Amino acid sequence: MSMNLRQMEVFRAVMREGSITAAAAALGISQPSVSEMLRHAEERCGIRLFERAKGRLRPTAYALRIRDDIETVFQQVAKVNRLINELKKERDVDLVLGCVYSLSLSLVPKIISQLYQVEPNVKPSVVAERRNDLTRKVSNGIIDGAISFLSEPNAGVETLVLREARPRFLCPKDHPFSERTGVSMADMGELTFIGYLPHLTMFSYLDDQFHKVGMNFRSVLDVEQIVQAWALVQARRGVAIVDPFCELDNLFPDVVSMEIVDADPLPLQFISCRGKPLSRTMQKLIPLIGIDAP
Repeated sequence: MSMNLRQMEVFRAVMREGSITAAAAALGISQPSVSEMLRHAEERCGIRLFERAKGRLRPTAYALRIRDDIETVFQQVAKVNRLINELKKERDVDLVLGCVYSLSLSLVPKIISQLYQVEPNVKPSVVAERRNDLTRKVSNGIIDGAISFLSEPNAGVETLVLREARPRFLCPKDHPFSERTGVSMADMGELTFIGYLPHLTMFSYLDDQFHKVGMNFRSVLDVEQIVQAWALVQARRGVAIVDPFCELDNLFPDVVSMEIVDADPLPLQFISCRGKPLSRTMQKLIPLIGIDAP
């Protein structure tokens, strides 16, 4: 049989330090443990490695012959560990960022552009998902972090509110409200709305906002994605209420967007895996999300 790596480590420490006491201190283990491992190493190898002389250990000729080769082994171990650290740094530059669909068309591209300025070597991947799928993938570690709003609680993730803003009212450019700079909830009672499917958090939010002012929210058409609401307003199928973060004006030039001045603000949220430290790149990205991108 032959020595294992741990026994080689103990042998190397004794050769360097000259005594079991000093070797044990260098390795952070007890003296009996060093003695026991040396004894097992000699038994496995079938050769004597040290002789005792005046309270110190003196290496035998066998020990001197294997010393340099064992030192080479640990030089290679150190090299592998340096490589692992380099690979870890490269991994930390990689980034898998999740977001809800509407944010993937506007806010997230701007944030990624800003991230390149502070981390030129970043290798981002952007994953657009429904809210529930987003939190599940963050919780499972498939996605490093995600940007969302109105996300539902999940025990496997932590949610940080980065900023808040009031929702936006959308109407076509030829709509009577198009010249306004803002609109109130009470102004919208008789309008033809494009709404959201009942299982969505945006539906619950709008239903709550209209109930607060004593009105019922009624839609003539329901959609799943906010970008679909923008598209239908552009097609003059009605008006809509959307989040304030997607900013799709450039994609839909015939749509006018304005603040709903008395609606409750919506939170822009960053979602991360509970208990998992953020990568260095993600720590650089988070402040950018909280800044209004130009």
